[in-house]
Amino acid sequence: MKIRASQLPPGVLESIENPDPLQGEDIIIEKDNGEIVGAIIQPGAYKYFSKKVEEEEDRIDAESGEKYTLQSKTPDDLSKENSSEIEQLVTAHNVEMVKRNELKEFFKPYQKDMAGFKFSREEANER
Repeated sequence: MKIRASQLPPGVLESIENPDPLQGEDIIIEKDNGEIVGAIIQPGAYKYFSKKVEEEEDRIDAESGEKYTLQSKTPDDLSKENSSEIEQLVTAHNVEMVKRNELKEFFKPYQKDMAGFKFSREEANER
């Protein structure tokens, strides 16, 4: 997410542009209960952290044996490859639902209202 400097309150913008050397460069944003919800860091620190994150991602990729190249498949590519399988599953499900509804309709005339029925073991044994 990006926001324009003009959207920040003047005091916050001034603290970013001219950090207090005693307070450090960071501006911590916290809730009333002290929980940290965000931070604003200087551009140099941002570049440093971004570089470290990228290095760590590269290390993890190297360990997993996966390497990103321009020919690597994106999530969209992978979903397109599986789209025919998904279409087949949806079609099969629809066919099953039609069959289910046909069976329901077929058995409708044979269904009885069992609302007043009470099972009696003795009566069943007598039969």
